[in-house]
Amino acid sequence: MSVILWALAAIPLDMTPNQVNHLNIGLMFASLVAAFILPFEMFLLSYAILGPLHYLTEMSWLHDRNYFMPKRWMAIPIGILTLIALLSSGYLPEDVTDYLPAWLQSETLMPWNAESVFAALCLALVFVITKTAKARYIGLAIVLVGTIAAHFINYKVRGLFGGNDSYFPITMYDVFFTIFLTTIIHVFVFTGAFVLLGALKGKSRSGMVSFVVFLACAVACFVVPVDSVPVLSADTTTAYNNTSRMLDAMMLFYGTGEPLESYNDVYTTSGGVMVARLIAFAYTYHYLNWFSKTSIIRWHDVPRLRLVAVVVIWIVSLVLYGMDYLLGLKWLLLLSMLHVFLEFPLNWQSLFGIKAELMKRLYVP
Repeated sequence: MSVILWALAAIPLDMTPNQVNHLNIGLMFASLVAAFILPFEMFLLSYAILGPLHYLTEMSWLHDRNYFMPKRWMAIPIGILTLIALLSSGYLPEDVTDYLPAWLQSETLMPWNAESVFAALCLALVFVITKTAKARYIGLAIVLVGTIAAHFINYKVRGLFGGNDSYFPITMYDVFFTIFLTTIIHVFVFTGAFVLLGALKGKSRSGMVSFVVFLACAVACFVVPVDSVPVLSADTTTAYNNTSRMLDAMMLFYGTGEPLESYNDVYTTSGGVMVARLIAFAYTYHYLNWFSKTSIIRWHDVPRLRLVAVVVIWIVSLVLYGMDYLLGLKWLLLLSMLHVFLEFPLNWQSLFGIKAELMKRLYVP
């Protein structure tokens, strides 16, 4: 990981888009190799070392661009929903939650965990597409009614399976919003969307090649056989389990024919290793992709005091993770979730941008 940090620091700040595309192809292969060598550990290392620096620099960059919404204040309600999602997740340290009133305890808010993510995603869409205050109010009303309706419908569906008293989500709705959207969809699907949009807008052949390589790397995670299943330490599996239920949730959809009787069984099957490869590749490249585009997006062009604050907070985060991985994970969870939620408007803008670019190419006068 120290080699990767050194390499990032050596990236020139005057690269052309074509050079950035070639660099990213190399970073994709590097991420893939690392994911094959350390399928489980690489995710944990990238998440702890590169993750916080990415959160801080991206939120700073988003802030200077009004979070890709008409008004900067629109980020406030999305931030509030982030806090609700965090409080309802059950991952906060007890020495924090002990001081919260009963209505803010995770046991109270937990039934609304998926809805907080659903509402934030829909709210971002409303802020992106509405042009007038009247349209915005109508959109907000629709989001409110839709969120409440989704909650009660999901509650009924969950109850059919006896799951209303269970923390672990059991409906597709729960799995999508509480696990996939904020993890693998954020780092893999939307990263791929950014790569594709850049290639389409720039009419770049190297950009399209990088997008194809990106998809090929993901496929390689599953088509290359697993020679042996690594033996993981208890600390590694504990840290992995506490990041999210992403691995075992993805295993439900991958289906290798290998019976899974407990969460830890995902670490002892070849299918689990293949899914872990994809997770490690997606997260490592997601972070590297961000820093490789410094010369294009200019995230570093900020007041010096803010840049110093970013570096200091990042160093503190590294110390926390070094002391105790779970400690760093819990105390930095707000940064992790906040940057995902605040990126929702940009995600919508990117999807609309891809649609517009494709329509240009499909349109025949």
